[in-house]
Amino acid sequence: DKMDFEIGQRHNLPILDVLTPDGRINCPAVPELHGLDRFEARKKAAELLKERGLLSKVEPYENNVGFSERSEVPIEPRVSEQWFLRYPKTKEALGVVRDHLIRFFPAHWEKVYAQWLENIQDWCISRQVWWGHRIPAWYKNVGQVSNLPSEDFRGFDEFADVEVTRRRLPHWKQQDATYFVTFRLADSLPANKLAQLEAERKQWLARHKDSWSDVKKREYDEKFSAQIEDWLDAGHGSCLLKEPRAAKIVADVLKHFAGERYQLFSWVVMSNHVHVLLRPTAGHDLRDILHSWKRFTARRINELLGRSGQLWQRESYDHIVRDEAELHRIADYIETNPDKAGIKVAPVSKLQTEESQVENLRHSDVRVQIESPGEGWTQDPDTLDTWFSSWLWAYETMDEETRRKFYPTSVLVTAPDIIFFWVARMIIAGLEFKPGKNERIEDNIPFRDVFFTGLIRDQQGRKMSKSLGNSPDPLELIDKYGADGLRFGLMRIAPSGQDIRFDEKQIEEGRNFATKLWNAARFRQMHGKSAAAPKIDNERLSIFAVEVLARLNETIDAVEAAYGEYQFSAVAQHLYDFFWSDYCDWFVEAAKTDIFGEDESRKQSALAVMDCVLSAFLRLLHPFMPHITEELWSLLGFGTKSIQFETPPKKFGLDDVDLARKRSLVAAIYETVQAGRNLRAEAKVSSSTKARFILRADETQISDHLPAISRLLNAEEVILDPKHKSEPGIPVALTPLGEILLAITKADKAAERARLDKEIAKLEAELRTVEGKLKNKSFVERAPAAVVGEHRQRQKDFSAQLARLKQARDTA
Repeated sequence: DKMDFEIGQRHNLPILDVLTPDGRINCPAVPELHGLDRFEARKKAAELLKERGLLSKVEPYENNVGFSERSEVPIEPRVSEQWFLRYPKTKEALGVVRDHLIRFFPAHWEKVYAQWLENIQDWCISRQVWWGHRIPAWYKNVGQVSNLPSEDFRGFDEFADVEVTRRRLPHWKQQDATYFVTFRLADSLPANKLAQLEAERKQWLARHKDSWSDVKKREYDEKFSAQIEDWLDAGHGSCLLKEPRAAKIVADVLKHFAGERYQLFSWVVMSNHVHVLLRPTAGHDLRDILHSWKRFTARRINELLGRSGQLWQRESYDHIVRDEAELHRIADYIETNPDKAGIKVAPVSKLQTEESQVENLRHSDVRVQIESPGEGWTQDPDTLDTWFSSWLWAYETMDEETRRKFYPTSVLVTAPDIIFFWVARMIIAGLEFKPGKNERIEDNIPFRDVFFTGLIRDQQGRKMSKSLGNSPDPLELIDKYGADGLRFGLMRIAPSGQDIRFDEKQIEEGRNFATKLWNAARFRQMHGKSAAAPKIDNERLSIFAVEVLARLNETIDAVEAAYGEYQFSAVAQHLYDFFWSDYCDWFVEAAKTDIFGEDESRKQSALAVMDCVLSAFLRLLHPFMPHITEELWSLLGFGTKSIQFETPPKKFGLDDVDLARKRSLVAAIYETVQAGRNLRAEAKVSSSTKARFILRADETQISDHLPAISRLLNAEEVILDPKHKSEPGIPVALTPLGEILLAITKADKAAERARLDKEIAKLEAELRTVEGKLKNKSFVERAPAAVVGEHRQRQKDFSAQLARLKQARDTA
């Protein structure tokens, strides 16, 4: 447990590694648990506590457990040697954000950033993976075999006799040969693995019995020896040799007859097996040497550990070393075998584990630098944490000239889940390594602003991932909705720094918006060639043109302000609202009166305003929908070069028009039209059906705009009569212009009364249901107060609605 480990460190307690690399318990003091799988051991421990009367209770509980998605098993903390970096400049890194030299968007992430830096711990920068930047640390004479005199080595003699015997494994014997030998504990390899290996070995030998050669022999060794070594290094079984006293017994035996019965080149005692590189001397047989080692060490180790029975596997693995190159390769393997296996076990070679020797290695025989210090130095096999190179990204990607021009960068766009792993570390790196080549903090911070995006989650709120299979294929969405539809749909629903739940309907709205834009542009093309620089006479502008140009100006301001705060979804929404509502729904419909009218000058004025708005809007929309805006820019003839090189639109000058009065009148007209549409809907008159309306309003104010009002209402006729007296039952609404009435026939009145009767009957039934429940004492007493209160409110609402409907029916 990490917390236990930290407590132990604070109190200077000895470090105990209770897990083997393969997840078994390393606890010789409790034989019942020693060697058990971690999951089995936890159950067994509970049983032992219960047997001894030490278990007070058992209860289920939830806890946060690290879990590996790749291997699908819980992650256990283990003790290991790693490289750590103590963070510099943490106070300064806090200060630059607190003082807003670096701004966060949204600003609430500043608190999360501060919590990380105020509770910062040393950074473990080493990783045991193949790919990455190597740790720039060098060790003196590590992995080098200095006690290998070439005159003592005898390699494989191709012309000499070879004696071959087989049990489970083949054994080659040649006079004066040098051998690489591995002998292991009896429980070091799982029986199922050995059976599998034996079956594969027999199949291989059967296939190659007629083509046996040196090449095939090497292939055999590489194939099957490598599997055994991998399984051994995994640390199966009891791993008794982790006990230092047991390992020392083996070490003393290996050295006892060295130089007399055999030349001992290199060796290592692992947790459950021993590697030896040796050459038997004349008159001594390898099998006899191995037998004496095993017999003596088995008796002594069993006595030491208070155990009995077989200690060593009866058969050993042996391999004749071919040449001096292979000799050094195997010796290097032996020397580095514990590190490659990911464990620290019994002494390597000369049992150099004394504290003084370890400290001496750290201070005298380790150098940290990019290039090798020279001959005899070996680089650390570990690689750097991937974030270690990433924290230098802001400036190490640039040469000096580029850095002078662009560093610090303007803005970093990133996700909040790496606010510490990347953002904070880049800030620290800039302050520590000073890429600005001076002491000014402003010149060394990596960026001015940080914009945090949200995460796109599925409908259940889960993070999208390949393992869950909940991530839609963007290519399929593009095929269905278009690249611009996908892009705009996502941007419109992605508020700054907040996660969103993916909804394909929003992408569909993006496609619909692209269709709306295309149709609006095509409508303009139907009425003549567009002007790249339209000339607009403010005196001839209709009030509807003044309104849409004023709204365009407001949209430009709103978009610019939202960009300044990195509110990209707000930009998208401003553009959507302006184009769909202000331009298409209102201006284009009102402008059709002039476009289809007989006054050519009014027609050209309306078309010029369309050109002005479309040109500006395409430029505003281009970052969100680059493909369709590029196409329409070319089709409408607004420019000869790509739209991406055009300047942003500027606001249209409206200082010389009576802006306030005209906009107020347009707002009143639009509100009146909306009221008329509502009357139509309430009277169940289809929007496609021509209807007659009556306006009780000031003639002088709106008489010139009556055709546009009629078109916006899709009216058969709009009668302007300030003194009109309506019959009872005629639908009417108050508006800023006066009153608007929907003229309906006697048949319409009868239909309206029938509709109202049906609505009244439906509402009376619902009211009776609610009142019935409220009269039920059992319901009132037993139901939650909130539910009872909800029913009382529904009773009140239904009663009020019923009164209004009855009044409308009586009037009709």
